[in-house]
Amino acid sequence: GADLVLETSIDLRDYGKLVRDIGKSLGGKAESEIEGVLKQELDEIGMTVAGLFADFTMRGTIVLWLDDEKTFEIQRGVNLPVPHFAAQLNNATLLWKLISKDENTLKNTKVVEVDGKTYISNKEGPEQTPFGEIDPVLVWDPSTKQITMGLTEADLETCLGKGPKITTSESYQNATKGFPAESNSLAYLSSDVFRLIEILTKEFAPMADPEAQPFIDELLPYLAKLGVGGGYAAAIAVQDEGILATGNFPFAVKGESAFGGVAGLAVVAGIATPMMIKIKDKANKANYLNDLRSLGLAIAAYKNEKNVDPTSLEQLIEANVIEVNLAMGLADAGLEFAAPAKKSTLSSVVAYLFVEDEAMILFADLSVRVMPSWELEELLEAQKD
Repeated sequence: GADLVLETSIDLRDYGKLVRDIGKSLGGKAESEIEGVLKQELDEIGMTVAGLFADFTMRGTIVLWLDDEKTFEIQRGVNLPVPHFAAQLNNATLLWKLISKDENTLKNTKVVEVDGKTYISNKEGPEQTPFGEIDPVLVWDPSTKQITMGLTEADLETCLGKGPKITTSESYQNATKGFPAESNSLAYLSSDVFRLIEILTKEFAPMADPEAQPFIDELLPYLAKLGVGGGYAAAIAVQDEGILATGNFPFAVKGESAFGGVAGLAVVAGIATPMMIKIKDKANKANYLNDLRSLGLAIAAYKNEKNVDPTSLEQLIEANVIEVNLAMGLADAGLEFAAPAKKSTLSSVVAYLFVEDEAMILFADLSVRVMPSWELEELLEAQKD
């Protein structure tokens, strides 16, 4: 399975519109000059700058995996696993045009056409390296518009799916559980990679600048912890409602998290952490009110089972009385539990969240209300007395 996976998307379509909008806002000569630049021909790829902006979208995946059986010695007594590497670029027509027309790139290579695909490899054959023999190869497939690369033919076949699947390891699947189906960027590192980084850090730490030693001393224990867990991953997806950042966070104690908020809930639930970077507005008011009503039912179920009031969303998740997505949505909205009232009544404030200048409140009788923020503050002060 994969030990390191990096994925990213490049999409220039929106930038063409942005450049034109900037030109229009400047007006006059500046607008004309920008239009002139956009109309310029790019001889290497046979299109204008505007055409490049309109057509250039590409997604790349880089995968590295470490050999469990083969090692190489980087220095006396220090052996590391042999690395394997592969990469795949989708919608890579424009990049292939640049590569195929670059004489300096191709002059020392062997180019072979097989079954409609173009294979490019080293003209001199395999090279000897500290970790064994490599024979880098690049393949262009016009039927799929894909460029695939590998350190060896075996690595390439793995990337093409003919060999062991590169991203089906249990660690990778667990680390990316709950991630969006499509993301703009994704990064995954296995525990083996962190152990490798730890070994290299220890070996080369004596050569580092003395000023860097305190940082290295703090980094090593953290790497040691990462090296005994599973894999860890993070992703970013640009969506209509905002930017969704997702990651699985290590080392939180159950029911408590140094990350707090949504991240803490995800650790308790054992799933990936989604954090939507967005602006709350009154258009979501009805949804928030419904979520507060559902929260009230979950709190009632918790009290019935535990005979005590919950003080956090983590407790509700652990008791399995609330859906994780609901809890994480409330945490993302900034939900807070009110401090227990000295004399609890059905009108006591249980939990609340703010949307602009208004407060949305869940009361002990499970009713929900919207009121000005200052009015909630008065209620909370009164509960203290």
